Amino acid sequence: IRETIFTAFKERDLLPTKSGTHRKADSLFRCPADISSVIDDDDLSVLTNYETPLWAANAPQRGQREDKFLDSLDIDEWGWEELAEVFPYCWSDDERKTRITIWICQKPDSWLMRFYALLEKCCEYPGPWAIKNAWEDLAAIRVLDNKGAEKHVIPSEAFFAKQDTRSGKATEPPQGVRFVKPEVYSKGKLSESTKKAARAFLSSIGVCEYDERASIERRLKQYSAGGKLIVDETYLRDLRKFIAYWKRNPQDGANLFSDYAVLVSADNFGLCTGY
Repeated sequence: IRETIFTAFKERDLLPTKSGTHRKADSLFRCPADISSVIDDDDLSVLTNYETPLWAANAPQRGQREDKFLDSLDIDEWGWEELAEVFPYCWSDDERKTRITIWICQKPDSWLMRFYALLEKCCEYPGPWAIKNAWEDLAAIRVLDNKGAEKHVIPSEAFFAKQDTRSGKATEPPQGVRFVKPEVYSKGKLSESTKKAARAFLSSIGVCEYDERASIERRLKQYSAGGKLIVDETYLRDLRKFIAYWKRNPQDGANLFSDYAVLVSADNFGLCTGY
């Protein structure tokens, strides 16, 4: 009788799904509740390219009869390891990268905060480098430009707004600098633990606070080693800032400027080259 029941659940649409329908056990996935509470059937379809529904309904309690019965059906697991593996494939699969980027960018702010927090928890499991490295080139960080319009950029192009110590308000972004939208990591009705985890994930993939160091790093990108330099007011203004920062932070400054051509050498023809 037991074997007949197992066979029926595997071959007929009898198993309840999270969406309220019934499907064959062999066509569904099980996962930790933390994952399925953020990633629904349609989301999982985007990530796996399988048709919905995909989530089997979880038993009311772990370890009870219902849960043991589901275990006996050998339903495929889709958990932390599978979630972590989604993003590294974007390195070599442009179609997947585009599909996932569009999927993330269309989500509302509160969902995106929960998703960032979920990925932070996922990084606690083996292989966190896989997620973090993959996100370096994923334009899925929601930011606001100087006019308040939403955009999505890679982590190195996004910054956290620095709080003004006097007013307590966030500083305005300089021209061309994009601050992460507060609603995806610090504002809203979600718990403080969710906000903290969302910010921690963004920090781990390269988003940093826009302070003096970040401002200088941004300017240094204009000075590639061996490039031609124009000694004008802009260059002299940058150089004064670089020197002032180095004087205040001699140890950090030595490392910060070592890979950039900020000093000028003139050749026999008077052409200025950066070193």
